Amino acid sequence: MAWPPEAGEPLQRAAEAIGVRERLADYSLNPESEFGAPKARGFALILGITLEHLEQLEAEIRSGILTTPVSSVRENAIHRVNCVVDLPIRGVGDKQDRRVNTRTIWELADKDAAPRLVSAFVKP
Repeated sequence: MAWPPEAGEPLQRAAEAIGVRERLADYSLNPESEFGAPKARGFALILGITLEHLEQLEAEIRSGILTTPVSSVRENAIHRVNCVVDLPIRGVGDKQDRRVNTRTIWELADKDAAPRLVSAFVKP
C-alpha cells in the first residue's frame, strides 16, 4: 500500500484494527471520562448507545471500516497519520430506526502498522 494513505482509499489493514473495544469502553462511551463524557452523551442521546451496547457498536465499527473509504487524512507526528472514516451507525431501543454518521479516527504509525482507534463520536 502507498504511504501515506489518501482520502477515498480503504483504511489500510482495517481487518487488523486494534484498540477498538478499549477505546470505546474507556473513552467514547464512558460518561465518567474527562474528555470522553461529551462523546458518551452524544451516543446516548442521539442513538441510545451506552456502555451496555459496547459489543454492538464495536461490531458495527469493525464491519464498517472494511468497506467505507477514508474521508480525510492528516499528519499526526513524524511518520504517523490519522485517518478519518465516517460510518453510518444504527441506533438501539426506541432509536433503532436511526442511522447517524459516526466519525472514527484511526492512527497509523507507519505503512505496516495496524490502525489504532483514537476516537469515535456521533457526527449528526
